[in-house]
Amino acid sequence: MNFKELKYPELSVAAVVVLAIGWASAIGYTMPTLPIMSQSASVAAPVAPEVKAKVAQPTCSLITDSSGLKAGDSTTITWTSVGGTGAVLNGAPVSFSGTQTVTPDKTTLYSLFVSNNAGAVECSTQIVVE
Repeated sequence: MNFKELKYPELSVAAVVVLAIGWASAIGYTMPTLPIMSQSASVAAPVAPEVKAKVAQPTCSLITDSSGLKAGDSTTITWTSVGGTGAVLNGAPVSFSGTQTVTPDKTTLYSLFVSNNAGAVECSTQIVVE
């Protein structure tokens, strides 16, 4: 028998599947179930600027070991900072923590400025020269 000689040669694949399922259920046959595999991906939505976590202001400490200092004597300034992106000691860029030996000839105020995107903080110490 030739396919073209069939009475309903224009059955779609979907119709054939429906007929096959009907025939299978008529004789009590059940189709095995196959596990469904799916994949999902998530993409982080952009965060609005006003929702972004705020950066905390930096902190700093500046100390010296001077007491009874006379003109021409040296002393050491020690500083530490946390959370900064830039640090300046009396107008000169410095690392975020360190020491510096100074020899002031008169009473001098030393200031450390530490900054980041949230703002700046200043720490200072005064070295008194007698």
